[in-house]
Order: sequence, then structure tokens, then C-alpha cells
Amino acid sequence: MKWVTRARPKVDRVACPWLIKRFVDPAAEFLYVPADEVMETAGREGAIPFDVPNAELGHHGAECSFDAVMKKYNLADPALERLAPIVRGADTEAKELTPESRGLEAIAEGFRLAYEDDHELLERELSVYDALYAYCEKQRLSASPAAAPSDASAAPARDSDFKKNWKNIASSLLKVGAAYGQMWGVMQVELQEKQRWVSKERFVEGLSLVNMLPGAPGPQLAIVLGYARGGMWGGLLAGLCLVLPAFFILLALTMAYASLGVTPSGRGALYGVGPVVLGILAVAAYRLGKSTVRSISQIVLALAAASALIWSSLGIAAILLLAGGAGLALFHSKKIGAAVLVLLAALVGILRLAAPLAPARTSACSFSRSGR
Repeated sequence: MKWVTRARPKVDRVACPWLIKRFVDPAAEFLYVPADEVMETAGREGAIPFDVPNAELGHHGAECSFDAVMKKYNLADPALERLAPIVRGADTEAKELTPESRGLEAIAEGFRLAYEDDHELLERELSVYDALYAYCEKQRLSASPAAAPSDASAAPARDSDFKKNWKNIASSLLKVGAAYGQMWGVMQVELQEKQRWVSKERFVEGLSLVNMLPGAPGPQLAIVLGYARGGMWGGLLAGLCLVLPAFFILLALTMAYASLGVTPSGRGALYGVGPVVLGILAVAAYRLGKSTVRSISQIVLALAAASALIWSSLGIAAILLLAGGAGLALFHSKKIGAAVLVLLAALVGILRLAAPLAPARTSACSFSRSGR
């Protein structure tokens, strides 16, 4: 997707491209044109205009274009919520909004003076916002914004998050566990979309992680979401609250099944519930896909992964690892991505070749023992 804004960027017109590339559209292409040509270029190129008057992704009241992008794409990342006022203060008249705002404004002005080419300026300055994002993430985990974060200082902030949010964590996960079961699609709707515990990108990352781990993905995903909401204790509470209702419901159903057996009416009810579950998962997959699969490269990756799942025996873990390597090559560094892909492909090949040998060795060992 193409995005267009005014030439000679300073704060917002670098901060917004960073936000878009990192959280909205990794394959985004940015156009810098004279101010009076932005809307004409947007129409001609099919580009999205930003940081221009009367644009949806522009200044509204006291908020800047960075705030507009966050709202438009539902970016609820806690570190971004700390970064937004820094950018707003640097880009507007509210310079005292945060202690960091004047420093960011000075850095942005320095980059504009050092680089005449807008695209070179953007490429060089993106790392500044990577560093600011990391700083905001550390500050979020620290009890005192002025203190140097460490494992010890991170604990009070996590405790305060848990004390503030534990009722919400418990009630939300009990509701999901009792009313819907452990379906990730329902968690996406209830916890990510409605309550915005995490951004869609973070939810997809968590879902990818738990699908690579052994065990049931539902409780594991609940732990990831609970940790984002309330730290370690929040993760523990979320996992327990999701599992406990299912445990008692399953215990009751098991006792009923042992006493009454499966009746025709019971089979009919289960046959009716099955398509509904598939429908919920399909809607959740569509919603997540619409926000995370935006470029041709991502669409090709998604189709390749689906084809591998259907027609190969690679397994989910291997496909996710290979997709991660492909993502490195496409969206970060071709050299690093290619090296990682070669290593992963070799590892997967070795494991697949070694797998048939394990049963044969076991059988041979059993035979030799029985012979003795």
C-alpha cells in the first residue's frame, strides 16, 4: 500500500511512517510531495494521505496524526500509548506535555538539517523511534519512570497492573471459559477487539507462539493475554479462570454420560454446535487476517502456509518457523532471512529423516532383549 504526505518531514511525518511500517503495513511505500500536490497524488497513485489538513489521518483538536493512526487501526499497545504523548508534544504547541518531547523535536530538526533527501532521512531516523519504543516499554515495566529499569524495579509496576486489573482479568476469563470454552476466536473478539487488552498484531504473535508449544493452545493464549494485562500473576489468574469452568462442566458431562449414555437428541445437539464453532473461528480468522495480511508478500505467505498444512506433513511448528524465516527475509534483512531459512530448512530436513529411524531402533532393541 502507498501512503503520501508533505515533503520535508520533521516529527509526525517520520513518526507516522514508523508506526505504519511496524504495526499496520510492513510493506508500506511512502511518497513525499509538495503540500499542494498531496491529495492529487493520493488520487492518482491510490495512496492514503496523512498529516495533511482535512485528512482522516491528520491533526484533530489537540491530537496529531500519530494519534489518528493509532485510533484508526486500533493500536492498543501500552508502549505506544506512552510514546504517543511524546510525539504529540514534539509535533504540536504542547511542548511541555512530556519531558522527552522537546528532545524529540530537536532530534527531528537535526535530521531534517542533515539530510536533503526525504526518503534517506526517513530510513535513517526510523531507528530513533525503535529506540523510543523500547524506552517506553521499559518505562511501562518500571515503577519509577526516572529509575533505570531492572528485574527488581519492574516487579512493582507488574504488581500495580495486577492490583488494578485482576477483577477484570478474572471476570473476563471466567466468562469466556464458562460461556464459550477455550476458543481463541472468542478470546480475540472479547479480549482483543472489545476490551483491547493487546493490539491485533500482539494477539497474532501470541497465537503463533502458543501454536508452537506442546499442550492446549487455549489456556496458553489466556496466560499470554493475562500477562499483558496484569504481569505474572495476571497470566496465572487468566489461565486458571479459563480452565476451571471447563473442568467442572466436563466433570458434570462425564458423570451424566456415564449414567445416561449418549442419546439421539444429544448427538443431534452436538451436530448442530459443530458448524457454529467453525463459524466463530472463521469470523475471527477473517478479522485478524484483514488487519494483519495487507501486502502481496503476506498474502503469498498465508497461501503457502495453508497449502503446506493441507498437502504436506510438515506440521504447524515447522511451518511457523519457516514462515518466520521468510518474514525476516521479506521485511527485515534478505541476508539474515536467507541464512535463517537455510538453517531452518536443514533442521527440518534432518528431523524428518531421523524420525523414521527412531521406531526402527526401538523395535531392534526390543527384539534383541527378547532374544536374550
